[in-house]
Amino acid sequence: MKVYTGQIKESIDVTKTGRLLVLSEDKGLVDVFYTSPFGGNFSPEGKAGFFAIPEVDSWILFLSSDSRPYEYYYLSTIHKNLSIEKSSENRAIVNDRVEQGHLPPGLYSDAKPSHLIIQDRKGNKIRLNHKDDPTQDSSTGIDLISRDKKKLLISDTPKAYGIYLLNKEGDGITIASEYRDGYSAGPKIAPRQIDINTAGPVKITSRKSSIKMMVKSGQDINIRNESVGMNNLIPPPLIASPIATLEPYGNIRVSSDVRDVYITAGDGHKFMQLTLGQAVWSPFIHRSRVMLRAQGERGLVQIMSDGSIIIRAPNDNVYIHGGSVHIKAEQELNMESKGNVNIAAGLSLKMSSNMVALAPEGLRPPFFATDIEESIYDQGLYATTLVDVPTPTTFGHIEMLDGVTINGTRIDLAPIVPTLRARKATHPLWELGDYDGIPE
Repeated sequence: MKVYTGQIKESIDVTKTGRLLVLSEDKGLVDVFYTSPFGGNFSPEGKAGFFAIPEVDSWILFLSSDSRPYEYYYLSTIHKNLSIEKSSENRAIVNDRVEQGHLPPGLYSDAKPSHLIIQDRKGNKIRLNHKDDPTQDSSTGIDLISRDKKKLLISDTPKAYGIYLLNKEGDGITIASEYRDGYSAGPKIAPRQIDINTAGPVKITSRKSSIKMMVKSGQDINIRNESVGMNNLIPPPLIASPIATLEPYGNIRVSSDVRDVYITAGDGHKFMQLTLGQAVWSPFIHRSRVMLRAQGERGLVQIMSDGSIIIRAPNDNVYIHGGSVHIKAEQELNMESKGNVNIAAGLSLKMSSNMVALAPEGLRPPFFATDIEESIYDQGLYATTLVDVPTPTTFGHIEMLDGVTINGTRIDLAPIVPTLRARKATHPLWELGDYDGIPE
């Protein structure tokens, strides 16, 4: 067996057998077959082995065996440019190359090798880190880095203990791990936390199944939008339109295109009460509430339906409290109580019937009217140039001020007996606190 040196001139092989064209000082141009430290026969899944064919212009060692003296086999790659002549005029170049090294940057820590690297000439590489410096933080782990600096980092470094998937802009996913000395993946992430961080949008799509989020024995699920629209202050210029519109910001939307939206609370509490009994599983401790709250002076909670709206609490109270409360029915208004009906007015109580219609049906706002137009219509001010403001008729009018006035075609008065004051509306014994509805 004899070993030779040579430089690869061509790696194109139409037979795809790993044939390399190598120029050697001893043999001239020869075919060299690629070898691998591991291999296996073909199977349905492919051929086993480690395949890393060296690049063109690389200097290599190749050999011939005694049994096959005219066949040459690849042995290893030399990380040195043997074509540089050690002459006096090139000595500075040689010294400069020795100072920079012939190997990838970062392979050495000071003068000590600290990485195992597999890298191609495009810059794609796999790096196994084993830097261990008592004066600094050790760096251990595995890095997979693409030519354009996309990274998959598996880090065992104490202050960055976790798994990172990053693009070159720094957007990515972090999966933190727990470390024996209390370190985790960075100072702002907790042990075993998963972070998705990006300056762009985040989209989760399931084309043929479902999406499920669940907490088993942990804490809350929080959805919060803190956007104040800073990225929408200067909209992108639109050549076709002189007016550029701002994108909406700060909203949270939940919608279902073809079916229902469910918000429920307390399924587990209901099951435990039926199983253990209400006395054992007390609703005062294990509560379930659904809270909607709009804060600030312009806060508004709006419920709108093209069909029916149902509010039911048959086992407890229903409270409605507002500065002014308005109830309007397009047809009938029905109220029923199995007990008393109490109406208490601080100033006056007025009831009227047979009112003049507010406006002809054709003049009412269309179905797509805004809330402001609907409000104007409700006050009888919509299309006032075509009809008069509505006034009550002389029949069916009941007004109660300091005294009592009853107008109608017939009046039946029951015997006068002492009356009780009507019961006033009440508040709940306690109201919901702010901390109950604000996510972290």
